[in-house]
Amino acid sequence: MSTRSVLNSLRASAPSKTRRFRLWPDQITFHFTAARTSPEINRRQSLEDLARWSKEPIDLDDYPTWRAVFRLLLQIRAPAPLVIVIDEFPYLASDEGGLAEVASELNAAWEQSRLERPMVLVLAGSSVATMEALAASGSPLYGRFDWHGRAARTPLASASVRHSVGPSLRHTY
Repeated sequence: MSTRSVLNSLRASAPSKTRRFRLWPDQITFHFTAARTSPEINRRQSLEDLARWSKEPIDLDDYPTWRAVFRLLLQIRAPAPLVIVIDEFPYLASDEGGLAEVASELNAAWEQSRLERPMVLVLAGSSVATMEALAASGSPLYGRFDWHGRAARTPLASASVRHSVGPSLRHTY
């Protein structure tokens, strides 16, 4: 499968860095930035943003859980190339236990997805320790990342990330 996943830990001083860290064209990149509100507000907002970006009608009530949202994200516009960026990923949950549940829901959706398509999933957040814990042993996402590290706004860092996720999206849009 040509799908790639990236864990991207950002410093707290730059939560909007992923917006400026443009590696892929807007037409194939869905970008959602979670807010420090509630999981329910973020879930609904992510669906509203996805509907606006994809220009597809989405009934919010059809996606009552993060697993349902993640399934939709992984299937949207299939089989076209897709980049999904979820900035401030930890804000999808209300606490550390909730974050493990959200990560587990993402893992379950990822495991069930059998789409053959070029895709990159970027999870970003400003709490470095929290983001690193997502890739640690015992986490539902352990072993799932092709690359993880701290991103910097430099051409060299951009090239490093692009190279690490492979050529699958370089010339497919």
